[in-house]
Amino acid sequence: MVKSSFTNLDKDGQLTYGYALSRQLGYASSTSAESAELKLNEGSFSTYIKSLKLGKMLKYEYVPEFQSALYAPKPLTGLLQ
Repeated sequence: MVKSSFTNLDKDGQLTYGYALSRQLGYASSTSAESAELKLNEGSFSTYIKSLKLGKMLKYEYVPEFQSALYAPKPLTGLLQ
């Protein structure tokens, strides 16, 4: 089980928070530079990752199968309205 917390801005620009619980059904992790190679293309997510200028990768995690539940301070429909 993995618990990931998040903080974000709601539609009104106010801070909101929550967390997700994930049950990882398949998992691999490594700190060896030879075990994984990250290649970024030209998509919006790749552009964002490049803009962070993170330097070298310290750890790589691969989770091909998981189940997750999102917990927010109020129902998601209330966060989006």
